Amino acid sequence: MKYMIHACPAREWYVNGYLIPSMAAQGINKNDIEVWMDEDGDGCLLSCLKAFKECGKRDGGTWHLQDDIVIARDFKEKTEKYDSGIVCGFMYEGFEDSHPQPGSVPALFMWNSFPCIRIPNETAKEFCDWFFNDARYRESYKEWLDSNKHDDGFWHDFITEVHYDDRVINLKPSIADHVDYLIGGSVVNKWRGHFARATFWEDEESVNELEKKLAAR
Repeated sequence: MKYMIHACPAREWYVNGYLIPSMAAQGINKNDIEVWMDEDGDGCLLSCLKAFKECGKRDGGTWHLQDDIVIARDFKEKTEKYDSGIVCGFMYEGFEDSHPQPGSVPALFMWNSFPCIRIPNETAKEFCDWFFNDARYRESYKEWLDSNKHDDGFWHDFITEVHYDDRVINLKPSIADHVDYLIGGSVVNKWRGHFARATFWEDEESVNELEKKLAAR
């Protein structure tokens, strides 16, 4: 079981001081946790692609986590249980265009789950190949490319174009919640004026505990 935390220097304190310890407390071996730190300032999109390209050199799959989440108490249990194919561990209803459908669903209904998602390493490699050989040359993506964001949008388009016959798993309840509002706000989307909390989240006690730890920091 491998985990990769996509992080930026501004969140290193949280990743090392809170997120990784919370994973270790559930029994996850720290050797199985890799922090992909955007030390060169590549930005959201390019840093993600570099991380996926590195994963593409490996066998198996990787649980990709963002640096502004809190994990549920059954995070380790669920990630070990659902260790095959694409698995979405987070869903925010504001990101979805249609009614959310949990469980095993056609790729078209895959949740926008980049805060917490399992991706086969081979598929991560395919995604990078699709982006660098095709998508980045499309005029329709110019705005996304200029912003150096929308890694999740590119991923969604790739899956619905290339893996439309596949099925993915949307986990309910969510096994991670988005708590950027507790640690300085969104780094990428500073314009967002609301909290993008997980819709299917049933472990508010973990968030409350984190709030207390941060307040005592």
